[in-house]
Amino acid sequence: MLLGQLARPVQTAAQGSFETIGTRAQGMGGAFVAVADDATATYWNPAGLAAIPIFDASLTYAESERTNAAGTPTFGVPPAWRTRASSFAIALPVIGVSYYSLRATRARAAGEVSPAVAQQQANTAFAGETTGTWNLGVTLVQSVGDAVVIGGTLRLVCGGAAVATVLASDESGALDAADDLNDRSETKFDADLGAMAYLGRARIGLTVRNLVAPAWDAAGAPPLDTDRLVRVGVAWGPGPVRGRRRWAIATDANLTTAQGLDGYRRALAVGAERWFRTGRVAIRGGARAQTTGDARPVATGGASLGVLSWLLLEGQVTAGSDTVERGWGFGARATF
Repeated sequence: MLLGQLARPVQTAAQGSFETIGTRAQGMGGAFVAVADDATATYWNPAGLAAIPIFDASLTYAESERTNAAGTPTFGVPPAWRTRASSFAIALPVIGVSYYSLRATRARAAGEVSPAVAQQQANTAFAGETTGTWNLGVTLVQSVGDAVVIGGTLRLVCGGAAVATVLASDESGALDAADDLNDRSETKFDADLGAMAYLGRARIGLTVRNLVAPAWDAAGAPPLDTDRLVRVGVAWGPGPVRGRRRWAIATDANLTTAQGLDGYRRALAVGAERWFRTGRVAIRGGARAQTTGDARPVATGGASLGVLSWLLLEGQVTAGSDTVERGWGFGARATF
């Protein structure tokens, strides 16, 4: 149930995290900027398209959330939040086309909403907030000599946000109610830039997302800002250095701090991946923590299974303590 636009405006949370798209990437804890060698490179590092042999198509879906285990409003703890992300991308070694969407909701305890509402509904009033974006992009890649590749993704981004006071019996219900808020949408332009360098067995990747960093008006809230995200990664593995590898060990680090759903984020991630049976089976794992504010550590794992010589089914899970995120995702890839 909604009480209308009664909530005190709070800072609307734009996407402040890389770790929303890509089943493989999330299974490796987000250590993927220097690994990206499938169609999700259109998101993670556009320069990674150069490592695709002939063709790759990826379809993914993922959910993550953090809610209070007690299920009732609690003062002084981070807000409950939930994200739902889906993506579809088709890529060749020099060009890719992608679509992805992200919807994020957040619910705050009654003590942070209108005092009048908190007095009347101390156990059931939440400040509900929702943000949503969808992106349609075209990625182009260019080699610079034998050791460096650069790439860019040009995107049309439709985004919006809304804040209102909602009534619910627990945080999960508040997130459901916030998800139904009507966020006004507006389409703008943005772009990403990526680079990949090949040095012996090492790959070094750099991605700059949201170069334009547009902002949107939000119903009942301050404008929805987009943070510029800069991330660097290093991956190590056997040859071919520019192609797909049997195994890889990788680490990523954000060079910028951004506003996330649970506060400011600047991630450090490590991950590993191992392929078996000529690329038909893979297992992967990783870990991630924040280097600003609370560490909020999580562990991740995932696997791929080839049901046909060209078709892979993939899944991943993210696990943390009661105070940080937990999530899951699945996907399918056509590759040859």
